[in-house]
Amino acid sequence: AAASQYVGAVDGVTDNLDSLASDLDSLAFTDMELTGYRDEYVGVLTGYNTALAVVSDAMTAVAAAETEEQLSTSLEAVADETATAIEQIETLATDESELIDGVNAYCGAE
Repeated sequence: AAASQYVGAVDGVTDNLDSLASDLDSLAFTDMELTGYRDEYVGVLTGYNTALAVVSDAMTAVAAAETEEQLSTSLEAVADETATAIEQIETLATDESELIDGVNAYCGAE
């Protein structure tokens, strides 16, 4: 039950990120620099979604496990996939922070 709840929660987050990316992507800027920042941020959001989807898929296997062997195998996969996703998310968070700094510097915000 907990694995299914986790998958549901992650799916909710990925749906929200998809909506945000879609909303941002639909914004039209005449300033090419801002368009570039927008596109980069949409890429960061897509990266977050990709990392979260991998973990969600692995957790789905945990929820579906019917034997102790299947559960053991799927838990190992979750551990591996989570470690990889964490690395990806940490890199994306750095990219996001640098992007925000770039936008603020370009727009004159402090």
